[in-house]
Amino acid sequence: MTDYGYTNIVIKEFDKIAKELYKANGLIINLRSNGGGSTDVAWHLQKYLTKGNYFLNYAWESRINDGVRKANGNWKEEYKDYFLNKAYRFEKPDTIFISDTLKRITCPTAILIGRFTFSAAEDFLVNIFECPNRPILIGEETGGSTGSPLVIPGLPGGGYARICTRRICYPLSGKRFVNCGVKPDIEVKQTIDDYLNTKDVVLERAIKEIKTPHNTWQKILGLMRR
Repeated sequence: MTDYGYTNIVIKEFDKIAKELYKANGLIINLRSNGGGSTDVAWHLQKYLTKGNYFLNYAWESRINDGVRKANGNWKEEYKDYFLNKAYRFEKPDTIFISDTLKRITCPTAILIGRFTFSAAEDFLVNIFECPNRPILIGEETGGSTGSPLVIPGLPGGGYARICTRRICYPLSGKRFVNCGVKPDIEVKQTIDDYLNTKDVVLERAIKEIKTPHNTWQKILGLMRR
């Protein structure tokens, strides 16, 4: 995930790196401090990790702001949702197709996530979460903040606010992504002592997991999702 101006550069650089990853025994992707950026980069990464020839992007909903219907909802039942700020429009998931010529990364893969994983990084995780044979997620629940933020500048002290304008939904189940982040398959929390001793327990657990024999690793991951 990166800023939009560098999307094409990042995609090309990843394509170069992917050639080496085909020979890897395991892959660890660290999203713990990833604040988001380009959804196009997220899609490109997911193409390498998805076994089929397509995947679904997240669905989403956004509140409908209609002053007249909101006013009428004070006394007309058919407009009640507008009055209660519960009127939404829903957009179904888009289908993202994957070229038959793209060689996939097939080695055991772990994705590290945490409280500072936000925005497009979470979009990527929501998209991949319900996919079969996906990478294992290790760490802590993500920040839980994504959805086309509206930036409000000019706050005191040079500050600004960002407000999510849409609520994304998991593409297969339609479950709303709200009030909590993406939960890991294996929860591992880094303590203050770990930090002071420069011990990365999340990374250590990921290394341990991907060293598990491939068939056993897939069975374990399957059991976690039941």
